[in-house]
Order: sequence, then structure tokens, then C-alpha cells
Amino acid sequence: MLDERLGQYGQSARAADAPLLRLRAEILRGLGRYDEAIIDAGRYLDALGDDPDPGEQSRALFLHGTIAAEQNEFADALAYFHEARAALNEDLHANELARIYNAIAVTQVFGLNHERARPYYERALDLVRRGDNLALQSTILGNLASVVAALDDPDEAINLFERAMAIGREAGGPALWATHLANICDIQVQNTRHEQALETCPKALELLQPSAQPRVLSGLTMTIGDLHRNMGQPERALSLYQDALMLASGQVAHVEDQLLQRLADIHQELGQAEQAGSYLRRLLALRAELQERERRTTVEELEVHYQLEQREREIELLRLQGQLQASRLQQRNTWLAAMAIGLFLVTVLALVILRSHYSHANLEDALSERNQALESAIERVGELAALDSLTGLLNRRAFLAEAEKTIARAVKDGRPISLALGDLDDFKQINDRFGHPIGDQVLKAFAQRLRQALRSDDLVCRWGGEEFICLLPNVDQDQTVNLLERIQDALSAESITTAAGELKIQLTFGVAAIGIDLDQSILAADRAMYRGKQAGRNRIVAASPADYRRQSSSE
Repeated sequence: MLDERLGQYGQSARAADAPLLRLRAEILRGLGRYDEAIIDAGRYLDALGDDPDPGEQSRALFLHGTIAAEQNEFADALAYFHEARAALNEDLHANELARIYNAIAVTQVFGLNHERARPYYERALDLVRRGDNLALQSTILGNLASVVAALDDPDEAINLFERAMAIGREAGGPALWATHLANICDIQVQNTRHEQALETCPKALELLQPSAQPRVLSGLTMTIGDLHRNMGQPERALSLYQDALMLASGQVAHVEDQLLQRLADIHQELGQAEQAGSYLRRLLALRAELQERERRTTVEELEVHYQLEQREREIELLRLQGQLQASRLQQRNTWLAAMAIGLFLVTVLALVILRSHYSHANLEDALSERNQALESAIERVGELAALDSLTGLLNRRAFLAEAEKTIARAVKDGRPISLALGDLDDFKQINDRFGHPIGDQVLKAFAQRLRQALRSDDLVCRWGGEEFICLLPNVDQDQTVNLLERIQDALSAESITTAAGELKIQLTFGVAAIGIDLDQSILAADRAMYRGKQAGRNRIVAASPADYRRQSSSE
């Protein structure tokens, strides 16, 4: 019926069809038919006209952002969500704004920015509590609990999930509170609370199976597989991983990635090298596809910048050409007037012609200078795309791309390579006491010192917030620890000069050797770093074998 009413995809939309277009786009999104969904979402936005209702405009932009996020196009998704947020008034649209803040936080979590996600969840929770939408309140509280769990506070996370479940039951949504139960299962498995997980996880799976989306169900099935694997039941874990992979394939890329890695590992443990190799090849193909998608996104962003610059250049060229043509017309008119006046104005005519000549030359010079400036700007856009705007270090995207190349060379040549993940100790206190501008000065100064302390072929990146990551080729884990100790000593000996005075800083490093899986090494270094934080900060902790074996779950 909807297809008969709305016609074929790509046809122009009528204003009366806007609600139906939104409905069909949401249905298509839920089915994973994103190409068709984005067409209907665009028609929905067009149908709203040139002066749309703010609420409808925000809903259309929110729909665009949701589709982009589910396709791992996080930068586009955040842009849509922030535009949707700007269209609304807080006093009139508290629930709608809560949904948008929640979506922004979820997108940050997809990008592994848990600390950045937390204040958005807290803002969303504050807004939704003003109304009576208990289902939305339960959802946001559960999402906040997931972030708290990711930041290594499992007991507080379970407490938040139980509160979210209670609100979900009151709202009358069994699937909602069952999702929270699934997340409690995940925390129990990650923290080796096996007896509790054996009771919680099957109950969550039973409640979710009738209606859950592939993302939720595949993540929970993978977590139950982790439980049986941790309990020494590899065959049962293998079966569950395969079931989860059927749900996640082509639908949930980050879960599919983790499942392929687990299946390869467990086949290797069972001595089934051929099957392990098959899953590893699929894993490499998936990561290559995701990397190519990210590369295309980067190229598209640069292409947009280039097209904007090109358009401005064309406009400027037309303006200068118009001035040049006007100058030529003025020159001709001056010549004719001079001829009519007679020979006694020959001298004046010569001066006018000379002046016109200089004006012409100046315009051509201005055009040449503008072209050179635009070419330089385009080159600069390419350079800035790889750098963190505050510190001048590599940004996360550029670091991951360069790290893949560096690791490949090291593996080919049989050379060691290590990774260090560092976090400035008590940096939040600096921001709270002196303000973010002083905090930015500290980050910038520390980044410069870190870059100077390392070799030219070492990769140094601002990983996010006050976290920094370094990739050191031709250096093993012990040598990396020795190098970082010298950096720590230098920081202790010399304060950082800021507008608020001299500040002493300390930091804690986690160190890991690089294996086949860069993500696994980063997680191992992260766990080592947090053990250093818990042990008193200002430490360098090398990853233990247990840090490499632990697996994390996304749901």
C-alpha cells in the first residue's frame, strides 16, 4: 500500500506524503535496506518545503543521521544529529532533544569515544526526566550504564542497568528491560562472574529472541559464547559464535569483526588450522572493506572541500573577468571621446591608455595570485586531514592507516614493534581548576615534548582527550618501557609553562607488543594502563599475557 501511494523511489514528493515517507524510510532502515531508506529520507526532507516545521525538520535530519550511523559513517551521522539538535527549542522539545543527545552519544560509543559519550548521555537523561516517557528514560539510562561499564566500573554499571530495568518494566516494554538484562550478562562474563552469568544470559536470550534486532541478538549470542569458552567448553562456544555470525554478517560490522577473530582463534586452539585460516581470510577481507569505506569517506570529504574551493575560485574568476571587460570598454570609450575632441587631447589620451594598461595588468596579477592561494589551500586541506587540530600530532584515522603499513613492514622483515598508550594523570582536575584553555595549553606542550623525545620514524597520535598512543618500530616491549621511563623523568624534572603558571604533570603508560591484531594490542595496552592508574598513577605497566587473551564485547 505504501509503495502504491508513494510511487517509485526517486520521484518527487508531495507535502502530504511526508509522514508516509518517514514511515517507509524507518521500515527500510530496520530491514537493513539502507540505500532505499536514504532515498526516502531525502524525499521526506524535500517534502517539508522551504520553511519546514522545526520538529519535522529535526526528525528528518535525525533519520538521516541514524541511517548514516548504522552504516558506520560516523562523521556524517554526528553532523546530521547536531543539525537536528540546533533546530529544536529545549523548553518545547525536551524528549526530542533527549533522543538526539542519546544518538550523539551512541555514535561516539561506536567510535570508541566512551568518555566523550558520557556527558551526552547525562544531558539526555536530564532532559527526558522532565517528561513522562519512561521507555526513553530506561533506554538512555541503560546506554549510560554501558559507558560506565566500558570505563571499568562494573558494579556501578550493573546498578544503573537494574534501575533501567525497573523503569523499563514500569513502561511495559519487555524487550527493553530484556536488553538491559543482556548487558548485565555481558558485564558478568567480562568480569568472570560465571555462576551469575549462567543464570542471567539464557534468560536474556529467551526474552530477546522473538523481537530483537540483529545487532542486539548477535552481540548477546557472542557474549554467551565467550562465557562457555571461558568455562573450558570450546565446542559449545564455537557453535554459538557461528550462530552469532549468521546474525551479524553484513549487518553489524564491528560484531562481525570480533566473531571472525574469535572463530579463527578457537579453531586454532582446537588444532583446525584450515578452518582458522578461512576465518582469518574473511576477517582480513572485512577489515580491508571497512578501511576502504573509511578511505572513500575521507576522499569524499576532501572532494567536497575541493569542490567548494573550486566554486569560489570560479566565482572570483567571473568577477575579475567582469572587471577586466569593464576596463576594456572604458578604454575604448575613452579612446573614441579623445578622437572626437581632437589632436590637442592626444597627450591626455596617451595617459588614459597607459592607466588602463596598468589596471589590466593589475587585474591579471590579482587573478594569478588568487589561483596560487587556492592551490596552496587545497594542499593544506590534505595535510590538515591527517593531523589533530590542537596538538599537531596524527589524528586517530591517520594513525591507524600509517600503523597498518608500519606493522606490515615489521612483520615482513621479522622486526619487533611495540605500542604505548599513555594518559595524563588527574588531567580533569586541571580543566576543573584552571579551565579548558589551560588544559589545552598543557596538552599542546606535552604533545610537543613527546614528539621531540621519540624518533622520527615513530608514530605519535592524540588518541582522544588526554590519551596519546605511540607506535615504535624496531623496539621490543622492554626497550619501550626504558624509553618511556626517560620521558617520565623529563616530565617530572621540568614543569609546563601555562598562562596559569608552572604546572607539573604526570602520566601513566600501558605498553604492549604488536601481534597480528592491532586492535587487540591496543586493548592490551589500555588494560595495562588502567592497572597502572589503579596502582597509584605515574607508572609504566607492560601488558601481561592475560591482557592479550581477554576479549571485549560491544554490547
